[in-house]
Amino acid sequence: KSAVEIDPKQYLGYYNMAILRLRQGRTDDALKEFEASFMSGFSSFEKLDQDSDLSEIRKDKRFIDLVARYKGK
Repeated sequence: KSAVEIDPKQYLGYYNMAILRLRQGRTDDALKEFEASFMSGFSSFEKLDQDSDLSEIRKDKRFIDLVARYKGK
């Protein structure tokens, strides 16, 4: 969290917070963190399929739609 406070364009900080929120069972909060990561410059969308932490959320339509919205930008 402090990484993104220092540099709000630190997309990896938001991504890691999203993973933490998923592990805590806070899917809605995780989706907000993922969106912040994507808005901050995350561009490694092909790696989302390889991240084992995302196995459950990959099935979530909200996540699918979120990725689709930012993947083409």
